[in-house]
Amino acid sequence: MSIKEKVDNYLITNFESIEKQRTQESDFRWITISLKISKKENISPNYIRDRFLKLRKKQNFQVQVLNPTKGQKDKFPFLNSKEDKFTGTKEFTFTADNIPSEDEIISHFNIDTTKWFISQIYHKTSFGGKYAITVNQRAKVGLNSLDPIKEFEKFVEKNNLKILTKDIKTKTSEFHNELDCTVVINLADLHLGKLVSEAETGERYNIEIAKERFLDCIKYFARKSFQCYGVKRFILSTLGDTLHTDTLKSTTTAGTYVESDTRASKTFQTALDILTESIDILKEYAPEIEFINIAGNHCELSEQHLGIALQAYYRKDKQVSINSEPKNRKYKMVGENLLTWNHGDTNMNTLPLTVATEVPELWGKSKFRLIQLGHFHSTKKRVFQSEDEFNGVIVRHFSSLSGTDFWHDKNNFKGSQKRGTALVFSDNEIGIIGELYKTV
Repeated sequence: MSIKEKVDNYLITNFESIEKQRTQESDFRWITISLKISKKENISPNYIRDRFLKLRKKQNFQVQVLNPTKGQKDKFPFLNSKEDKFTGTKEFTFTADNIPSEDEIISHFNIDTTKWFISQIYHKTSFGGKYAITVNQRAKVGLNSLDPIKEFEKFVEKNNLKILTKDIKTKTSEFHNELDCTVVINLADLHLGKLVSEAETGERYNIEIAKERFLDCIKYFARKSFQCYGVKRFILSTLGDTLHTDTLKSTTTAGTYVESDTRASKTFQTALDILTESIDILKEYAPEIEFINIAGNHCELSEQHLGIALQAYYRKDKQVSINSEPKNRKYKMVGENLLTWNHGDTNMNTLPLTVATEVPELWGKSKFRLIQLGHFHSTKKRVFQSEDEFNGVIVRHFSSLSGTDFWHDKNNFKGSQKRGTALVFSDNEIGIIGELYKTV
């Protein structure tokens, strides 16, 4: 059975139940329907919603017969009514001794003329000499139904130029009641704008492929985390080198020329689009989102600008926090776990001592310490032990999603898995309690 057949079969079978939940329950989420259809297959909630609306549009929705008032029974006995909400039409039928005018019908049946207009009135003679009169109504649209001034005021209030946010409701997992987990997503060294020739290296990589890989990882980690853990917070970091170049002349911060597949302005705009879309996706699955901005050696200045742009974009959004400080190392306590982010292009052997020196208070409170790095485009891990084994520090490099360009291929820097990693921490546990991987 195909995905479409599976989805349609479930929606048709449970149509009335879903429609009732969708219209009456404020916490209704399409992700819940997705998980009921299949926990194994990654069926998009948006796809399920679109299929439901298409199926619903084919239905003929009837509303209950209105209860006529005493006056209606006496003057115009009411027979029946029906409404189609998708086409915005209503129809009702009544009987009368004489054919009433349109004004009489509007007055007698209390038709709200600010929302509806009568499109047609037709009648026929029934038994006993009475008239059976049917009235068709259509919902007003456009300026006929709106007060332009009030609507403009609503638009300005909702889309204030000082804030750029989306009205996104956070999903709540039906499988977990206690939200105590933080999921740390590390998608290192994207190198957006890198030029990779399939003829030279055997693989393709460009700005569109980079965007697709990044967003696929975000969607996968968001869904898997939602299914498996009670997630209260996502922390996202690219660990530096999100961009491939730092200047209009296609050079790195240090002035090294590298080959690019597009303009610097387009690369920066695409990076901003990718990160805002990623954060908005994560907002659907957890009440708190934090982005840790790290500058890499390829694009130190541009990456700092990227962090500042994100902070401005989400400055009015209480659900999102952006750490755009121009620091080489960033720190965060999750329970009793001390997490550090750094690009990884400096002396790694002295990193634990540097952390202990920079944040001695956090160091003293922590029982698990992890330093997260990128730069090498592959996975590495070292454990530094002091006198007490519980004071060990794990220094870990994370894989890159980037393709292999000609220079790396020529120097035999190839073969590493291209994958994203998500680490799960709990407020009540010491160390990593879960890991998720997405290989591309």
